[in-house]
Amino acid sequence: MNADAAEKINSIIAGDRRYKADAYSFVLDALANASLEQVAPRHLSAAELLASMRDFARRSFGEFDREIFSEWGVNSASDFGNIVYNLIDAELLFANENDRRSDFDIDFELTLPPVEEYPDPGKMEIPTIE
Repeated sequence: MNADAAEKINSIIAGDRRYKADAYSFVLDALANASLEQVAPRHLSAAELLASMRDFARRSFGEFDREIFSEWGVNSASDFGNIVYNLIDAELLFANENDRRSDFDIDFELTLPPVEEYPDPGKMEIPTIE
């Protein structure tokens, strides 16, 4: 993150202490990652951005994603909406005319379920070749 972005995030936090600086950095990083994954760059809806952040969090933090979000003060899609709109107000992100803060007020599972445990190799049946 560049110094200008860090300064703007510190300014946001000075006025809104609900979320840690890492949460803001994460949203910017997740959005940059989502842009890289697109064939042709385009605007993302709130639901698409949330899904992208959820996937990026799992790849970045593994199954600790929920704990990390909680440590940052993020417990709902609405919290990410607050962060996104704080970044928009700071001119670190941009919204189009159809975007609304309320687009993030949805029932959305921020984290993926835990990965199933791998079976104990000692208890696995090994197929025989005849």
